[in-house]
Amino acid sequence: MCENEAGRSYMEADIRTAGPLRLVVLVCDIGIDHLRRAAGNTAVADRDEFVAHTGKAREALMELMEALAPEKCPAVAGNLLALYGYFFRRITEARVDLDAEPLKEVMKLWSELRDGWNQLLEQGLAGSATAGAMETGKVVSVTG
Repeated sequence: MCENEAGRSYMEADIRTAGPLRLVVLVCDIGIDHLRRAAGNTAVADRDEFVAHTGKAREALMELMEALAPEKCPAVAGNLLALYGYFFRRITEARVDLDAEPLKEVMKLWSELRDGWNQLLEQGLAGSATAGAMETGKVVSVTG
């Protein structure tokens, strides 16, 4: 099994056993990784790779948007939806212009958000009101 396949198998196993907040962190990691890959493919010759990776990042954002549970915590879910929507728009702008700058902005902001989710997870606060803005089990389909 090649290294990429082993990493994918590990991630799939992690996804199957992860709780909701861990799933959010994993989806953030996937999205950020695809933005990083896209940012390295802005040459005209690499347009297909750029579009593919930005597409995967947008899929990750859609998963996060769909996992929101506004009925549980409307204010937090609304703010997250607005933030994810902003990320989505900036990634779309990058795709249209074949420009890595919007991706760098989104990577920075998304990484900060991801680190916050991870901090909640590490502190055992997965059941907090903020984490409660996500529906259990909805975030599962984005991989590699």
